[in-house]
Amino acid sequence: SGGAAFGIKLVKVGEKAGDVAAAGKYLPKEKILNGAKPGKVSSSRQYSKPGGLEQANKDFDALTVSGKIQDRGGGLKTAEMPDGSKVIVRPTSSGGQPTLEIQPLSGKPTKIRYD
Repeated sequence: SGGAAFGIKLVKVGEKAGDVAAAGKYLPKEKILNGAKPGKVSSSRQYSKPGGLEQANKDFDALTVSGKIQDRGGGLKTAEMPDGSKVIVRPTSSGGQPTLEIQPLSGKPTKIRYD
């Protein structure tokens, strides 16, 4: 499924992203969606998940261990993954919640809004 194509690293609760990179474990996008409730589907697939900005940043770190990360200031971070897909975390969205967005090379992006 989408995880292997993403080249995403697996993070267990309590592990740091750096430790995970060294261990070389993979995490499919579906793992990040655990505990998320499906929401609106339009030009993107949207989910809501508890945890606020802290959880959004943890999920970003878990997804982007193998990516080229750029801190764009103001809490906005982007990562380009080895397969060319993009992962973005931002502190607010149009609805005001922190958001993690996964932009695959093809298909609809996935947005997770954190309550």
